[in-house]
Amino acid sequence: MIPAPMLAWLIVGAIAIPVALALLKVLYVLKAPVSMSTRKPLLCILPKYWATLKVDEAILNSDDPTKTIISSLKTLGFRVVDRGSSYVKLSRGHILGDFSIKIAKLDLRISLPPDRETKLTIEYGALFGAAFDTGDLWRVTSQLIERLQADVVAANVPMTPESGNPYQSPQI
Repeated sequence: MIPAPMLAWLIVGAIAIPVALALLKVLYVLKAPVSMSTRKPLLCILPKYWATLKVDEAILNSDDPTKTIISSLKTLGFRVVDRGSSYVKLSRGHILGDFSIKIAKLDLRISLPPDRETKLTIEYGALFGAAFDTGDLWRVTSQLIERLQADVVAANVPMTPESGNPYQSPQI
């Protein structure tokens, strides 16, 4: 038999933990994304970032610039989950999330139509978001921007056997 004081604490904990997680999720959803800095942050509370993706003129003049950007993101494991008239939302990972940034659920939102400088927003998409970031999400976001810009340029640079493609980027 469990003593009454211990049972009371178990009941309080069983109620307080889900309430605290729900509150964390509400705060995370309501928080506006912050602009990506050039330096990795030491600590960011409720991390959500937005950055500018510089899109090559050749992509903008193509038949479907959005399709080119999305196909580049699909090679990184993202899939389209929602599409509106002014945005496209992509996601990767699992809703339950994980502590490892490599397999954590990430949601990415791109402003439409693509412009020379297109706004890109990235956040944790796990069930409860994230309370803080020690630079992992910032690093993934900056690598993602670099990779996208390199891939978008690489898609329009002809590759010759002798020169290769100087814009090809490594995997994230």
